[in-house]
Amino acid sequence: MTQNPKDTFLFRSYTDTIRGICMLLIVFSHTANEFPGLISALHLSRVLQSGTFATGIFFFLSGYGLTLSLERNSIDSRYLRRRLSRLFIPYLFFWAFYTASFAVFNPSAVTYGWITDFLSLKMPEADTWFFRVIVCCCTIYMSLYKYVRNQAAALMALVTVTYMAVCMIYDVPSWWYNTVICFPLGILHAKRKSLRTGGWRSLTALIILFIFSWKFYLYDMIIACGLLSVIVARMSVIPPMTRLRSTLLSFIGINSLWVYFMEAIPIDLISSHHTGFFIYVSGGVIISVVLAFTGVKLYTLLKAHC
Repeated sequence: MTQNPKDTFLFRSYTDTIRGICMLLIVFSHTANEFPGLISALHLSRVLQSGTFATGIFFFLSGYGLTLSLERNSIDSRYLRRRLSRLFIPYLFFWAFYTASFAVFNPSAVTYGWITDFLSLKMPEADTWFFRVIVCCCTIYMSLYKYVRNQAAALMALVTVTYMAVCMIYDVPSWWYNTVICFPLGILHAKRKSLRTGGWRSLTALIILFIFSWKFYLYDMIIACGLLSVIVARMSVIPPMTRLRSTLLSFIGINSLWVYFMEAIPIDLISSHHTGFFIYVSGGVIISVVLAFTGVKLYTLLKAHC
């Protein structure tokens, strides 16, 4: 059913497109990061932070969408399985594809240590911090909503701030937490669809919390300002944005977690030293999307016959 932009803050066709754009920014930043010398020489280091901004958008939309979903459904075991399967099915298919790819093209790289990585919700050559954080955020918030529904949003915000503080105290790399505050922000906006009915309080909280992480580079404030601009200008921006619907962008947006996982295959398998910047980055994006498409279609086929 088509939603009226005036009736809801963010509607599905819009968020699918935005997720697709954000996912492409993330893949671009991850692949381009393999060329630090070139990026530095061209003074494009700030461009790589587009991936950080996009991650903040993902956290925001996840909190927002999960809240609306919880309000529409009863939280039983079937619902929890369905929600968690959306997180773990792409992860399982990624490992199947990753192992098969390396078994064919680089079998010497396959080790028993991959079993530990798999059980730890990690990739062989990368730390899947976003996946682990989003799984924890969703699990904690669904549990809070089930047992203390009226206080769930406030408690989730408290948990998030506590998590950020602990990470800062123990000098955890800043990417583990510098965008996660957007998750409770999305929750708050799902509950307060109009800026006139309380949204300004969440915007103020966002500014304060990003200032709280001031020592971890200026781009934290850039992320905050970017999100604030999107939120404040939403009534004039969202309607025109609906005209940007694209089948490809929508597919990437709907299956963004699949693309997020699959990008590790070309990044780890293809040597950036033997390819140019353009070929490596564009190839990484294309291969990631193709692998995600293949995985989604294969899962759909297996689901239909099982």
